Amino acid sequence: MRRKNVDVLLKVRSARESRALADLGAARHEVNGLESKLEEATSNLAHLVMSGARNVDHAKNLATQRSSSVARLRQINDSLLLAQFRETEARDKWITANRDKDISQRLVNRQEQEFADTATREGRKETEDLSRGRLTIRGSAMNKGESS
Repeated sequence: MRRKNVDVLLKVRSARESRALADLGAARHEVNGLESKLEEATSNLAHLVMSGARNVDHAKNLATQRSSSVARLRQINDSLLLAQFRETEARDKWITANRDKDISQRLVNRQEQEFADTATREGRKETEDLSRGRLTIRGSAMNKGESS
């Protein structure tokens, strides 16, 4: 009986050992699966971190480009405003010069007209004087002829 008990005890121990070994195998299989999942998750996380870093770098580059573009647009806008201001000044100077030219031309025309009017008056006066002189001369000659 003792031998039977020892055999039973050995069988129970053997069964426990087999069961423990089976549990250990299942646990190792589960650990291996979890390690594989952990490696995959770690790899994915590393990829996401690298991708995020690239995205951050890309976002920084975009922000830098945007800032540079905004600065360039401001510079162009300032240049445009300055050019428009200069164009307005040039147009005002042209208008003033054109107005001065018109005024000068009117003054020249008025002086020429006055010279022409003066010359015409003097011409008429000379003509009248000559006519009077001839009339006077004729009148004197006629008067002399009558007196003789």
